[in-house]
Amino acid sequence: MEGLPEKRKWRMLCGNLEMKERPELVGISGWLLMLCIVLTVIRPALLLLSDIRAHVVIAARLSRLPRQFLLAFAVAIVFDCYLVLFSILSGVALWRREKYAVRMAQMYFLSIPLIAYLGQQLFSPWKPSKAADPAWIAGVTAGPLLWFLYLQHSRRVHNTFSTIPRETTVAPALGTAQAEVAPVGTEIPLNIPEAPIPEEQKQNPA
Repeated sequence: MEGLPEKRKWRMLCGNLEMKERPELVGISGWLLMLCIVLTVIRPALLLLSDIRAHVVIAARLSRLPRQFLLAFAVAIVFDCYLVLFSILSGVALWRREKYAVRMAQMYFLSIPLIAYLGQQLFSPWKPSKAADPAWIAGVTAGPLLWFLYLQHSRRVHNTFSTIPRETTVAPALGTAQAEVAPVGTEIPLNIPEAPIPEEQKQNPA
């Protein structure tokens, strides 16, 4: 730990002590397990149920709706499919403890308010937009913001995803503890013993 700032040394020391005192704060459990379930099951199911209900309502009034409205509805369905797929992939990545899982889940939660705002703008010609309503903004951003901050500051998340071993390349060693790599541009000597010349060839050279 030499060469590190004192503040960072203290934080690393405190983190190591906490892991020793509370070893249960590692692994997919607690709120992290709940988040995995939310991402892989609950949120996709709610989005799909909402889309099915909207499809049933629109199908009953299909002949009376303008073509522009149907096009906006199709785009909204694409947005929801994107969120469903993104949510499932993020949850599976967290569950499998992939090294990119935390960033991926954070990007998903940041995309939720953006997609919701775009959805409001899509249907603004037919109904008043709620994009400027403080209550709507709070309802759309509160949940994703809380989960984003949880991923950012949770001790369990930090302990779980900081213990993933990095990929290392081990060079094969023949008779030595560490393989030596010759620099580029140098010739590697090949100590290959020469085969003995038979006596007949020595007496009768070609």
